[in-house]
Amino acid sequence: MNLIDKLQEAFKIFPGVGKRTAERFTFFTIKSDIENIENLANLLLDIKEKLHPCKLCGNPTTNEICSICSNKSRDHSIILVVENIEDLYHIESTCHFNGIYHILGGHLSPLENINPENLNIKPLIDRIKSNNVNEIILALNPNTSGEVTSSYLYELLKKYNTKITKPSVGLPYGSNINYLDKYTLIQGITERRELKE
Repeated sequence: MNLIDKLQEAFKIFPGVGKRTAERFTFFTIKSDIENIENLANLLLDIKEKLHPCKLCGNPTTNEICSICSNKSRDHSIILVVENIEDLYHIESTCHFNGIYHILGGHLSPLENINPENLNIKPLIDRIKSNNVNEIILALNPNTSGEVTSSYLYELLKKYNTKITKPSVGLPYGSNINYLDKYTLIQGITERRELKE
């Protein structure tokens, strides 16, 4: 396999990149200035070498604490729990949530051997214990795995006397938060409902 074929195959590791897109990326790379390619290569290396999870929420950052958790103008009494970084960034892009986040790093799935100890749950409990947290929003994907995880977290967290809510309207079952339009997402989080026994 020659270098061009190898590069095309390498581009296919990205989600949604098939043969035609990989070809376009490859030939764009060949025609680009070396400075642009070096800049891209260095950025990719920096991402892998310098980013690490925020010690509070799990959001990738170059600092000990991410810019969201360290922002004093945000409401630190409200923690919105998401499955992954994509969901966090999608919600943050709406500019309609001023609390802070917590990334679980996935959802419960016994069939995939993803159990509570495999998720970022203990740091969430530690945050609730050590801070004045008034509300936990369980904004997990509205599908079977998300519902199972939300139910587990509710049972685990209700003893801490913290209000526990979840997005209400606008989040159709089986959907993925990362693919929802901003209006639907804003409506779902704004009009959230409290979970009770």
